Amino acid sequence: MKKFIKTFTAVSLLASASFLSNAALVLNITDEGMGQTRFEFSGSTIAASQTGGNGIWPSFDSNTGPVNTSLGCVSIASGSGTMMSTSLGTVNVDDACIFDDGSNDYVTPRTFAGFSWNTGDTLSWSGNIVYNAVFSSFAPGSYSSVNSIYGDNMFTDAVIVNVGPQVDVSAPTMIGLLGLALAGLGARRLKR
Repeated sequence: MKKFIKTFTAVSLLASASFLSNAALVLNITDEGMGQTRFEFSGSTIAASQTGGNGIWPSFDSNTGPVNTSLGCVSIASGSGTMMSTSLGTVNVDDACIFDDGSNDYVTPRTFAGFSWNTGDTLSWSGNIVYNAVFSSFAPGSYSSVNSIYGDNMFTDAVIVNVGPQVDVSAPTMIGLLGLALAGLGARRLKR
C-alpha cells in the first residue's frame, strides 16, 4: 500500500507540474454591467514565427468564436495593462479590438506604440481593464487558438479566451488537492 501511495503521489505531482509548465495567454471576459466589460489577461507563450503589428490578435473561427457582434476598437473605462515580447520589451495597452469579419473572430488588447516579436520570443500580457463594450457582444464559453490575424500556428501554446463567469480554482490546483486528499486517505488507512 505504501508503494501505491508513493506512486500515486508522484504521478499527481508530475501531472500538476506538467499543467503548470504549459504556458498560455489567457483572457477572461466578464460582464461589468452598464455597457461595460472587464478583460483580465495574464500568461505567456512562445512565438512560433516572427511578425509585427499593434497587438497579439488571436484568431478564432467566426462560426464558433467568442464574438457575437463586432464592436471595432473600444476605449478603456478604467484599469491598465501591458504586453511584452522579448525583442521589443513592454508596451502599455491603449484599447481593445473586437471583430467578426465573417471568417474569423478577433478579441485583443491593443497598443498604439506598435508590437512586434521574433521567432522564439516569449510573449506575455497582463492587466485588468474595464472597457466600454457591451457584454452581449460576446458569446459565453471557452475558446482556444494558436492562430493569429498574422497567420496560422503563431504561438507554441494556445491563447485561451474565457467569456462569462470564472471558475476560481485552476486545474493544476484541483489535481494537486486531489492527490493530497487521496494520499492523506491512504496514510490514514495505513495507520489503522
